Amino acid sequence: MLVCVNIWIWELCLAQHNNIEDMWTAFKGHLLEGIEQDIPKISKFDDWRRLSWKCPLPKNVREKIKIKHRLRNRYLDTKNVDFFRKFKKIRNEIRKIIRHVHKNEQIEVAKTAKSNSKKFWAYVKNKTSSSTIGDIKDKDTIIFEDDKKASVFCRYFSSAFTIYHRR
Repeated sequence: MLVCVNIWIWELCLAQHNNIEDMWTAFKGHLLEGIEQDIPKISKFDDWRRLSWKCPLPKNVREKIKIKHRLRNRYLDTKNVDFFRKFKKIRNEIRKIIRHVHKNEQIEVAKTAKSNSKKFWAYVKNKTSSSTIGDIKDKDTIIFEDDKKASVFCRYFSSAFTIYHRR
């Protein structure tokens, strides 16, 4: 694509064609070839990710996770203790790697907090996102409204944690 960026080269490339359709086809071909050659491909992380994952895991970790699932299934099928030991070993390895990835992410956010405040606040927002309290059941009725949930919790905790004073 860099070869055909110059105006003079484009004139030479397009001068070989007689009508506008052939010129468009040649131009489009060069453009698509340049795009294919120079623009990096993106991985479709959303196709295979889990909802709890923020960023793609390295390929070796994903392979270990597949092995872990296979070992777990073999253990459940055969009840062989060797499969269980191998499963536990690889489970702990994966946990260690993922904790290391999270720790490195936190270190990176801390190092760039002054220069890249957007990354810092995105991390803070991700960690402090509040979730709502789900529907609760009180004496065979399901409660949806927040104020009624609050009154049910108030009634419960005030009865459970009442302090009696001695006289």
